[in-house]
Amino acid sequence: MKFTIKRNEFLKAVLAASRFVPTSSTNPILLDLAFVLNESGLYIYGGNGDVYLESHIPFIINDEEIIRDYKEGSILVNSKIINEIVKTIDGDEIIFDIVEDGLAKLENDNNTKYSLNVTRFEEYPDCNFEENGTRIVLKAKEFQDAVNGVAFAASQKNTRVQLKAVNFESNGTNLIFTATDGSRLAKKEIPNDCQSVFSINIDAKTLLEASRLIENEEDVEIYVSDKKVLFKYARTKIITNLIGGDYPSVKNIIPKVYYYVLEVNANDFLNAINSVAMFTLDRENIVKVTMVEGNVVVSSKSQLSGSGEKVLSLFRYTGERFEISFNYHYVVDAIKALGSQDVTLSFTGEMKPFTITDKNNPTAVHLITPVRTY
Repeated sequence: MKFTIKRNEFLKAVLAASRFVPTSSTNPILLDLAFVLNESGLYIYGGNGDVYLESHIPFIINDEEIIRDYKEGSILVNSKIINEIVKTIDGDEIIFDIVEDGLAKLENDNNTKYSLNVTRFEEYPDCNFEENGTRIVLKAKEFQDAVNGVAFAASQKNTRVQLKAVNFESNGTNLIFTATDGSRLAKKEIPNDCQSVFSINIDAKTLLEASRLIENEEDVEIYVSDKKVLFKYARTKIITNLIGGDYPSVKNIIPKVYYYVLEVNANDFLNAINSVAMFTLDRENIVKVTMVEGNVVVSSKSQLSGSGEKVLSLFRYTGERFEISFNYHYVVDAIKALGSQDVTLSFTGEMKPFTITDKNNPTAVHLITPVRTY
């Protein structure tokens, strides 16, 4: 196996494939990247056993020769070391050459040379990137907005495995992304012409990584099968195992009727929360909002440090006097995910979950469980 390749394209592909390589593993082969050079170009693979990425570098991109002076073959290289080499080595091109069994040489045109131990490709796990199952097409921004708008609400703790996932559902007319950690919920709906009906659970961290790797591509293709889901965009594919089991039922937990409604400027509300957040450290990040017609106060109180309050200047409140306490991180995350100038907080009563929405965009809703204070 031998090739001379443009350094920039090689570096992008190596970095992308390495995103899913674990830092440690009981299977040392998973610490490697797989290189396969055939008649279609160079393919680089990386994964952790549950999720794998394929990055393809063709011989020519936009009429520019990317790979030349090549000999087909396949090999495994240590992900961490090849990353450091490709980042460090300068020059426009890199020469990669298997000079003998178990040894590769990397060099540039500036007399920089590296020797790298390599492993037989046959030892790498078999990962199938065939495009099977129900096909869905989304604009890149649609996909990124949906993932970034809900994935943060998935559980970060060692808890019920389904809560670490984003539930991806098709009801025949809409695609629905949902995440919850049991204390909050984020939901985003996208109209789509997919007529299939399914409900699958995808690891939230995997979805976030897939979203981050997209660079202004027009479309993301998603292939949903019984046990796996595949994402395809530009010259990249990501395939991951699904998380089994039933996702918590969330269909009936979003209230239909509200008795107290607060419409606020998002920045004004966030600034008010941040101005009193210093007093939440010994009370599990709890902030209280007290609402009456014509007056809304955001406050926090600490037995150790003191208290603070901020009166809102931009708001509209409908309802009788009402107060509620919550983990302010959940509210801040929800408002930032909505990304709108004005948001609506809707309540049904004390200790009842409340929603945060953008009244101009009903496709996204965030549900938060309040906390009891004494």
